[in-house]
Amino acid sequence: MITPVAQRRPRTSPWWETLELRRLLSTYDISDVQSASAVLPPQINAFFRTTPTGAPLDAGGTFNVQAYLDTGTSGMLLSQETADALGIFESTYNGQVVSFFDVGVGGAQDFSVSNPLYTALAPFTPNADIDNANTYQSVYDQTMGPMRFQINRQPADDLAGPLDILGMPALAGKVMVIDPTVSNDLSEETHTFVYNPGTPYNAATRYDNPGIPPTSRHVKLSYGDFSRFTEVTPAGAPGPVLTSNPFIGPDPTRALSAHPLVDNTPPVHLDFGSHSSDGSFIFDTGAQASFISTTQAANLHVHYAPGTQGTDNPQLVDDSGTPLSEQFMFPIGGIGGNQNAAGFYLDLTLPTIEGQGIRFVHAPVLVLDVSVEDPVTQQTLTLDGDFGMNFLEISFNPDTFDISSGAFDWIVFDQPHGLLGLDIAGAPVVSPAVANRQIFYNHSYWNDPSHGFTDDNGIDQSKTALLNGQTATFSNYTGSSTGITGVIVDIANLPAGAVQASDFTFKFGNNDSPATWSTVPIQPTVTVLRGGGLGGTDRIELVWPDNSIKNTWLQVTVKSDAATGLAAPDVFYFGDQIGDTGNEWSNTFVNAGDFVGVRDHPANLSNRALPSNPYDFNHDSFVNATDLIITRDNVNNFTNALKLITPSNSTAIASRTATTRSRTAAAQPATLLATSSLSAPIAQATTNPFAVIIDHPPQPKRRRPELLDL
Repeated sequence: MITPVAQRRPRTSPWWETLELRRLLSTYDISDVQSASAVLPPQINAFFRTTPTGAPLDAGGTFNVQAYLDTGTSGMLLSQETADALGIFESTYNGQVVSFFDVGVGGAQDFSVSNPLYTALAPFTPNADIDNANTYQSVYDQTMGPMRFQINRQPADDLAGPLDILGMPALAGKVMVIDPTVSNDLSEETHTFVYNPGTPYNAATRYDNPGIPPTSRHVKLSYGDFSRFTEVTPAGAPGPVLTSNPFIGPDPTRALSAHPLVDNTPPVHLDFGSHSSDGSFIFDTGAQASFISTTQAANLHVHYAPGTQGTDNPQLVDDSGTPLSEQFMFPIGGIGGNQNAAGFYLDLTLPTIEGQGIRFVHAPVLVLDVSVEDPVTQQTLTLDGDFGMNFLEISFNPDTFDISSGAFDWIVFDQPHGLLGLDIAGAPVVSPAVANRQIFYNHSYWNDPSHGFTDDNGIDQSKTALLNGQTATFSNYTGSSTGITGVIVDIANLPAGAVQASDFTFKFGNNDSPATWSTVPIQPTVTVLRGGGLGGTDRIELVWPDNSIKNTWLQVTVKSDAATGLAAPDVFYFGDQIGDTGNEWSNTFVNAGDFVGVRDHPANLSNRALPSNPYDFNHDSFVNATDLIITRDNVNNFTNALKLITPSNSTAIASRTATTRSRTAAAQPATLLATSSLSAPIAQATTNPFAVIIDHPPQPKRRRPELLDL
């Protein structure tokens, strides 16, 4: 989010499943983080063209554009100078110029929208063969488009130069790899690469083409969609491409929904003295500094002294009005105005799927409110905070000129899996932990090897596991006509050796008391894929015969035993209600509304239904008459519908007892388990509403203002 303005060479240089919130019993501590990154945020080489295979747009003998690769930006932004040099024009609609409106720190600002463009990316390394007309087709190997860009209508700052940003649309479905070690002596910028998921690591080519390296710690991310806070005029005109931004913590935008889905992504944890707070922080590779909101600061009993916020001398005080002993200040500016922000030092902990938090001790954060407003509903949202690159790369204290080397060997952002991978040199191996729980459709079009697919392709990314104490929603159950056929459990640091069905317990039922449920009478086949899980974890696939578990809830307990290595059992749930499309948030009734939904959402060879499509009940990738018949033939009511349960936390105790004593609940729940078949075999560019520029130079030799962007 806080994104430095690009320096320009005479170059037209123009740039799932949620996790259980667990108490962190231990942390890996990192100290000496400074207030700003000492090097520019990740950059990438790119070119643009107007057709999928056409020649790159040229600006007087050069076509390469050096841009920032920014997870804090929802869109793709070109400076006025870059657009002019490449001959990229603003689009019109019904004779009017299309405008894209953002709300900034000091007010609103509008941007032009380009005609559709195609983009290709090349690695950002000193040896990359960029700007070569003879090799560009192989060097720029990540292609995407068509997509409309935002074009800045304001000329670039004379000192900072034009700003070009490739935001989240450039990373959709991709993995960004950052090598921060090359910048530890300030001799060069970080190396940045973009890969397709699954690209193998090659240590021999680390500095030029490493592939995706393994990482030792992993932070689960959620995604927030900020498109609702923008406007396009004239009405009906196509706007710029926007993609959701990653957050460490629950998606903050979900709270604005009338019926928000549960998001249990673990948040950032803050400590200041005896006070603490949790929040959702945007993960922002464009940020050279980090901030927390005034609300988060107040939770830590830190406030702005009355009348000083945004003045030339902002000051932070405690509850009694006493100034904090350690604080600092940055001059900042942005869309519509300028102000100063004060900062202080706290302890900030990232939750990891391995269970051991990464704690940044005595870490500097600014106190800053960055807010957006929905132009239709007038609902407002203020970010809890921004996690910037000063925590991950070599950082710099502009007041003392202290430099601190980064603690990480690799930074890997896996957009498809919503994961931030961090490799810490010399960090100890942590205990096994469940990293991921998902459901996939076995015997579907999407996991059929004859189509070139694996079970990974059959995962329904719209579904997350229900955990004890949560209330079920449509995100926790499927409408599958074959029931629950495949469940995935990823475990970090899984012990060597075999994992079998006996290392799990499986129960089914349809009420809030899983202790009363019955044991599933058939065991699944178990497959372990070493290194095949989220972030290189080990994947365990559980597969049941078609039609054996349907119209019911399934409880899965991963035992705490020698095979799993878990310190405590892990309990979660998935459900199935055949023919339900999720059209009613408060129940699972299958009725005319579902029939109409299927009828109105056909899918065929030209637009195959993905596994997450709620209308393709038999998962053949088509939505057609077969699915209409399925929903017609599975009409239900309150007497036999799947219940939106809230499983009791006491279930975990019951599960542990069942595991250790091999007991099975005797009561038969009123569910529809088909026992007859049991024998069968994914804002904006600086268009963001909140542009913020830090005018204090991270290095005395270079001025690097910073721009805050969503």
